[in-house]
Amino acid sequence: MIRRGWMRFVDALGRAQTVLLLSLVYVLMIGPLWLFVSVLGRRDLLGLRRVPANTFAAEKAPVPTDRARCERQF
Repeated sequence: MIRRGWMRFVDALGRAQTVLLLSLVYVLMIGPLWLFVSVLGRRDLLGLRRVPANTFAAEKAPVPTDRARCERQF
């Protein structure tokens, strides 16, 4: 009986602690970082949007989608 009550208490404490810790991480770390970045006006932090470079990939020819071609595929 004591073990069951203890486990309920620990489960509730664990849930509350998780919510509290994750909220603190967001408020103290991610929030100010977002504010700092938005003030600077820089949106692409990692430089993922680069200028498109020349590529060796060839354009694919369009495949006809008429009904007769779709009825007998193989």
